Amino acid sequence: MANMTEKTEELSVQLNDAFARLEQEQMTQEDQPDSSTSENPIDESPAGRSSSLGNIVSVLIGLVAVVMASYSVFVVYQQEQASKLKDAANANLEQQIAAIRGTLEQQRLATESADKEIEERLLVQLQDQQKTVQEMATEVSASLADVAQDLGTSGEDWLLAEAEYLIRLGSQRVMMEADPEGAIALYEAADTIVRDAEGVVAFELRQALAADIVSLKGVSDLDVDGLFVKISALINQIDLLKHRQLQYIAVENADPVEEPQNLLARLVQFAASAGDRLSGLVDYRTEGGVVTPILPPKEEYYLRQNLVMKLQLAQLGLLRSDQRIFSASLQETSEWIDRYFDREDGTTKAVQETISAISLVNIEREMPDVSASLREVRKLLARFHEQGKRGTEQ
Repeated sequence: MANMTEKTEELSVQLNDAFARLEQEQMTQEDQPDSSTSENPIDESPAGRSSSLGNIVSVLIGLVAVVMASYSVFVVYQQEQASKLKDAANANLEQQIAAIRGTLEQQRLATESADKEIEERLLVQLQDQQKTVQEMATEVSASLADVAQDLGTSGEDWLLAEAEYLIRLGSQRVMMEADPEGAIALYEAADTIVRDAEGVVAFELRQALAADIVSLKGVSDLDVDGLFVKISALINQIDLLKHRQLQYIAVENADPVEEPQNLLARLVQFAASAGDRLSGLVDYRTEGGVVTPILPPKEEYYLRQNLVMKLQLAQLGLLRSDQRIFSASLQETSEWIDRYFDREDGTTKAVQETISAISLVNIEREMPDVSASLREVRKLLARFHEQGKRGTEQ
């Protein structure tokens, strides 16, 4: 930068010198007489013209040098300004980054402080809750101990209570649902509990359970599932039944009568024939009973639905071992089918035969008395409770 300044100053000095020489030469020419007014004009010599041309060239060179030096100075100045702007921008950016870092650091510190405060509060609350839970657990344990002491309950009592519950369910199966198989499974489960219980002597109870199980196994076996699925098959056949069609019987022709010979006999025969024809226009026939009217499609649909409901009612009676409902439902189903559907159709015959076979089955089974097991388990429970109370009083 210093070198460029020195060169610029040298060029400026040279340029000033050139301008000074040009001014001096111009002044010299003005002092000389004008060629147009002088009587003896003086011709310019070649040396003078050469000196003037050299001065002009020198001026031009100086101008070019000044322009180049000025451009170089301008470029250098622009670079310096750009550098200064860049440095200022970098400094501003660094200041902004520093400010952002400071803000983030402050936020981090504030967040850490808030987290720490929240953590301390939660820790205090957790400790308080744990303390409260421990106090409540202590109180509950004490209350349970008091209740256990008052009732005298033990592990054997709970096992006997479970056995008593199973035996009570088995008794309900027998009395209300007539289900010996389900009652046997419940009684066997109760016997297993009593057998595996430690410290329980229940010979009478197990003996009563064994007797009740044997009595239930002696009940006649009834294929409830088989009957149920047969009735379900009948339900599926209801829509396939063909509606009964009325049949009209043609009147047989009378025996041919010999044609009479005379006119009077012919007139009598003609009158009789006309009367027969008139009376034949109206025919009254009952065919031994009341004629069943043809049902319209809507009523036929309801009829089939009623048949389905009747068969479902028979299934319900089967499951409840109710012979009256079972038999009545099947009988009404058979009567409706016989009245409204084609008796000669193969599907109708198969359905009627199946209903007749099922109706002959006796679904009522005499259930034995299985109350002995329930009485024995209740006696055993009462004895355990009595022993617990005595231990508490001592």
